[in-house]
Amino acid sequence: MVSVQITLNNTTDQKIENIHVGEKKLPMGMQMHVFNPIESLEPAGSITVSMGIDFCDSTQTANFQLCTKDDCFSVSIQPPVGELLLPVAMSEKDFKKEQGMLSGMNETSTTIIAAPQNFAPSVILQKVANVANVGAVPSGQDNVHRYVH
Repeated sequence: MVSVQITLNNTTDQKIENIHVGEKKLPMGMQMHVFNPIESLEPAGSITVSMGIDFCDSTQTANFQLCTKDDCFSVSIQPPVGELLLPVAMSEKDFKKEQGMLSGMNETSTTIIAAPQNFAPSVILQKVANVANVGAVPSGQDNVHRYVH
């Protein structure tokens, strides 16, 4: 379940009433936990609500209607791939075994070249792990770093 925060801003000069999620068009298996209806939102008012979307390990879009008392608007939310990944802990031996079975299927390699004054390996490694939402695998080789999800 991915937590999605939506900020609603009333940029009109009239109160908006009964803000709620209307019709949902979700792919098979996808689920959505909607926010409670908002009674009203005053002009120049703002409110942030939370929803939960279980994308069911898919990158398919969640489509739904955001409705008021008077109108409905189509909304589409597609998950960033990193939100669908979960880092796992794995030994280097297990990683190499799995890598051999999946070779090339979901594998990405790169070389990072940086000036020594800009290069702090621990910082770069942590940033890669955070951005890609992966777990680091212990490595017996210098300057070889592996990640898994």
